[in-house]
Amino acid sequence: WYIRVAPANTNRSTPPVRAAMLYDAENLYVAFVSGTVPPPTTPIGQDAVSVYLDSSPEGDGREIAHIAITSKGQVTCNWIRTESPAQPKADGSPDWLHTYRQIPEVVVPGLSAKTYESRMNGSVVWSAVVTIPMASLPKPLRQSPAAGSASKINLLRSVSTVNVGSGTEQLQSNLSPVYLGAQAVSPYRMAKLLLVPSAKP
Repeated sequence: WYIRVAPANTNRSTPPVRAAMLYDAENLYVAFVSGTVPPPTTPIGQDAVSVYLDSSPEGDGREIAHIAITSKGQVTCNWIRTESPAQPKADGSPDWLHTYRQIPEVVVPGLSAKTYESRMNGSVVWSAVVTIPMASLPKPLRQSPAAGSASKINLLRSVSTVNVGSGTEQLQSNLSPVYLGAQAVSPYRMAKLLLVPSAKP
C-alpha cells in the first residue's frame, strides 16, 4: 500500500488515504482507502479519488486518461490530449497556459468501480476499487497488461467544500506530488508504473 502525500505547492492535504494496484491479463485494478473528512465549517461538495494514466507507447503525457471515482460510487473517464508534452516553467511551477483539450465522459466498456464504507483502526473510512480494462481505453492508450510493461501514473484524492459565500476550499493528496489542480499540465510529475510478475506462493 502506498500512502498519498501533500501537493507540491501546499500542505493543505486531504485526510489520510492509501492506495494499492494489481493487474491481470486484461485489467488494472486500483484500490483506495480514504479517511473521512472531519466536519468543517462548510459542508463537503465532493470527495473523489482519481487515476491519471498514460499507457501510450510514448508515455510523454500527450495522452492521459483521467478516471475519477466519487465517494458516492460514480465513475467517469475524461481523455486529456495535447499536441506537445507540457513542460514546467523555469521556477518549476506548471505552465497553466499550456494548450490541451479534454474529452469528457468517454465511454470505456468494462470500466467499473465499487465503493464501501467501513472502519479502520476505529475510524470511519470509505474505500473504492476501480477496474480499468486496458484494451478498452481510447486507442492511443490501449495496452495488454503484462509483466514488464510500463506506464506513467498518478493517484490523487481531491476534496472540495460547498461555496456558502466565502469561496470553496480545495484539498488534495497524491502519489507523486503535483501542484493543486495541475495534473493535466504536469505529466512530468507522474510516476512510472512498471508491472512485475506476481510473487510465487
